[in-house]
Amino acid sequence: MPKFEFLPSLPEYAETLFSWRKDPTALKHNPLDRLDFKAYNELLTKFGHDLSQLDKYNKFCWAVKHQNEIVCVVSIHNIDTRMLTTHIGYTVAPTHYNRGFGGKIVSLMVDKIFNETKIRKVSALVHIENLASQKILDKLGFKREGVLRQHFLINDQPVDEIYFGLLKNERL
Repeated sequence: MPKFEFLPSLPEYAETLFSWRKDPTALKHNPLDRLDFKAYNELLTKFGHDLSQLDKYNKFCWAVKHQNEIVCVVSIHNIDTRMLTTHIGYTVAPTHYNRGFGGKIVSLMVDKIFNETKIRKVSALVHIENLASQKILDKLGFKREGVLRQHFLINDQPVDEIYFGLLKNERL
């Protein structure tokens, strides 16, 4: 299994991560905020990186390194410390599509969340046409809990999102 290193999503990775936002697949499947590079770089400084500080941040974000290259960014957001739930999001570098990295990285992050926090449920929203991401979550045991009709606006068009959930006691 490839070795992955989860690093704080610091501004030193901003150029790489920002470039992925121009990829046609990312643009098709994600409701990306329209940010210029300066705003994106500044945004990276506002995320948590240490899950022991779950109550201090509403979003945590990591750049994931493999063989000295950033290959993915993974985040948790919409953290509810009362209900003990969170959402996970991830983007694989376009140069690393179809190499199995997404599934391995999401699996590692889900394990990290369940092992290091009291979070009891991890959810994800996936564009109805994003079959690769759906496959990742299906393989990891996430359950399809429903379709949120016209939930996001992507490129100013309403799109359906599949709501996935995984409970801590379901994790194999």
